[in-house]
Amino acid sequence: MKKNDIIIAVATLIYSYLFYDQTPGINIFIFTVVLTFLMALKDANLFSNSLWLIASAGALISGAMTLLHGTWLSVIANIVSLSMAASFSLRRESSLIFALIYAVYSYFFSLIDIFYRFFEKNERKEEQAPKSYSLLFVTVVPVVITLIFFFIYRSANPYFDELVGRINFNFLSWGLAGFTLIGFILLYGYFNQMDILSLVFKDITSPDTLIKDESAFSNPLLSITNENISGIVLFILLNLLLLIVNIVDVYSLSVTTDFPENYHYSQVVHQGINSLILSIVIAIAIILFYFRGSLNFYEGNTAIKSLAILWIFQNALLVVTCAIKNFHYIDEYGLTHKRVGVYIYLIMTIAGLLTTFIKIVSLKSNWFLFRKNAWAGYAVLMLSCLWNWDILIVKYNLSGIAAKTDLLYNSSLSDVVLPDLIAYCKEHPGQMKENRSFLASLDSRKKVFIEKFENRDWQSWNNDDDNVYFKLKALED
Repeated sequence: MKKNDIIIAVATLIYSYLFYDQTPGINIFIFTVVLTFLMALKDANLFSNSLWLIASAGALISGAMTLLHGTWLSVIANIVSLSMAASFSLRRESSLIFALIYAVYSYFFSLIDIFYRFFEKNERKEEQAPKSYSLLFVTVVPVVITLIFFFIYRSANPYFDELVGRINFNFLSWGLAGFTLIGFILLYGYFNQMDILSLVFKDITSPDTLIKDESAFSNPLLSITNENISGIVLFILLNLLLLIVNIVDVYSLSVTTDFPENYHYSQVVHQGINSLILSIVIAIAIILFYFRGSLNFYEGNTAIKSLAILWIFQNALLVVTCAIKNFHYIDEYGLTHKRVGVYIYLIMTIAGLLTTFIKIVSLKSNWFLFRKNAWAGYAVLMLSCLWNWDILIVKYNLSGIAAKTDLLYNSSLSDVVLPDLIAYCKEHPGQMKENRSFLASLDSRKKVFIEKFENRDWQSWNNDDDNVYFKLKALED
């Protein structure tokens, strides 16, 4: 039996034990440690693979955050990190985006690969029989034969049947069998990563630094002089237009606090962010088009490069004004997931503008932009999973910093906010007199949470839920 077969079998059993009928918690962290250990056991050379080490560190950190908070954001960060680690274990120089594509491809096509390898080996069974059927004869066949004799002895011996009847076999079910099978298929793909050769070739042969080539895409559609002039005219017009927008924004934020008639905070912020998303995407696409190749090496490109860089800085100013608007929106109406998401998007936008600036100044390729922004996105994801946002949002909203508090929104968040909401209601009894249904819903949620927590298995334990449980029990006293 090959080492890889044993590793997959062990990982599958641990997977079923930790996750079947459970919620995210300590099980994620333990399984991450197990997978990291098994991957290193499979290939000790991984400790010299810097990308695998980074991805594994990210998996362990996000696993620890799941242990602390039990949020789905930390679970997503953990799945992404583990997938990156699996892919980087095979391809040391892969780009992050392609690494995730390879990992997902391996998961989806693992079942096909299992059958393909089985039948391929079956065709060469004379020379491959000992290896081909090792997993089958070492594990499956003995288990099946033992089960057959188990049922024979149970029907033949009433004393043995009575003894077996006293043992609870309720944990054996078709649901567990299906869950374990799915886990086996996914873990087979995890430990047997597959390539998409066309993407591998494209990734390997696409450098970060621009080279002067004769490809149709890198050469200008018009003459290089005309393309340079068209770019100069376009960037002059776009800079003038954006300059007016930025002047209006700065004036409205620093001089006047009144919005135009029929406008309010929600419209100003949401429309501003939606427009920002569209404008930044188009801005970067235009820059990628003009600076895709030959124009970077054109002697007369100083003007167009300067105008493009000016446009990048003006877009950065647009990001700042949108951030200030969002700050005022939060100061007035409190925090929500969407308003936090606005800041996350703005951070990603700044990263995109910065890498675009580096691309123009340092003659980098479009691939450089995609690769670096993928890592920036992963960094933002990892930073975002370090906190339980529901707790932070409710604590901020109930602190009195914001001018208005939307209790209905705060109560729509996860159960970890229950202690803060219940405590707030007790501190403001006058505000709750006409809202008895709200108090009743909180009390009902509290009882359900306590019951679920007390019946929860250890695999689903996480620190935040544990703290909430003891706070809610204390409120009962």
